[in-house]
Amino acid sequence: MPEEWKQWLLMCLRSENGRRQIEVLSSGNQLSMRNLSQKNLLSIKILLPPRDELDQIESCSNSLFDLADQLEAKLTAARRIVEHLTPALLAKAFRGELVHQDPSDEPASVLLERIQADSQANNAKGKTIRSRRTITNRSRTKTVSPTNMLTRDQIAQNHLSSILKECGSLSAEALWSASQLEIDDFYDQLRHEESHGFLRENRSDSPDSSRLIESAA
Repeated sequence: MPEEWKQWLLMCLRSENGRRQIEVLSSGNQLSMRNLSQKNLLSIKILLPPRDELDQIESCSNSLFDLADQLEAKLTAARRIVEHLTPALLAKAFRGELVHQDPSDEPASVLLERIQADSQANNAKGKTIRSRRTITNRSRTKTVSPTNMLTRDQIAQNHLSSILKECGSLSAEALWSASQLEIDDFYDQLRHEESHGFLRENRSDSPDSSRLIESAA
């Protein structure tokens, strides 16, 4: 049998018509154990086109297979680009390169260092966290119990900003108390919300020694 006929025979057996004939001629009760005898295999009807049509079909099939290989290669390359693009975008976000930066803005690291220094100074003076903290601002009171402390996976991305919307501008220490977060979680959340533009430092309403934080929304 010529090689081109072998290729055509394989295509016919894999076609819907060929598979249907194989299923009908197979013996056995279970699909996983069905058998096809040589006699039944030879009785499968194969449509044989003229030689010129066969050449055209073979040419089209080869072209389609080549196209499929090219598409698969492009898909693989695109996936690799996406895998490298995501870390690159995250790195730019952490460096503050995704949005326009105002040179006059105070770096977030400086603000966080000042907040941490204030907290450490208060601890050095012997201040302890009371069993219940009361934060009063603009005639509104918010009470927090240490037994109800939250973690970052329990809060919204704009958790601190939501508190500021409700209470107005707060000092860093007051915002920490109202957040119901541990101090390390508070620093991480503050850094996250400032980098995403949820909150900002209010520089006009208070002296430099006691700057307030406000919602940016």
